[in-house]
Amino acid sequence: MPTSILSVKTFSLSEIEKATDKFNTKRVLGEGGFGRVYSGTLEDGAVVAVKLLTRDNNQNGDREFIAEVEMLSRLHHRNLVKLIGICIEGRRRCLVYELVPNGSVESHLHGNILYQLRSRRHFISLCYLQN
Repeated sequence: MPTSILSVKTFSLSEIEKATDKFNTKRVLGEGGFGRVYSGTLEDGAVVAVKLLTRDNNQNGDREFIAEVEMLSRLHHRNLVKLIGICIEGRRRCLVYELVPNGSVESHLHGNILYQLRSRRHFISLCYLQN
């Protein structure tokens, strides 16, 4: 897939395999309905989360994948992780995201009370409510 068609970087499978130590199970961050997520380090030192998709791939699936990637690449919000790039090679499909340190995106959005207390805004709110 030529990079000029997409608004995100296109990685080769060898780049992704190198970043994730060939999808080493020790690098698994989690697993969802559409595949496993691995931590990885790109050649430039950027630490990323790589989602290896497990859905069946066909020509219609590829069109849907490209449309979804285009939509994700245009979404920008402080509560969304940034889509850095993709890999489409053979039957492999990967999404490459910025890595959210210290836990999952879900824990940052919904976290436990200790995480929320670390947030200055929540801490100030709790202090205000107690007084």
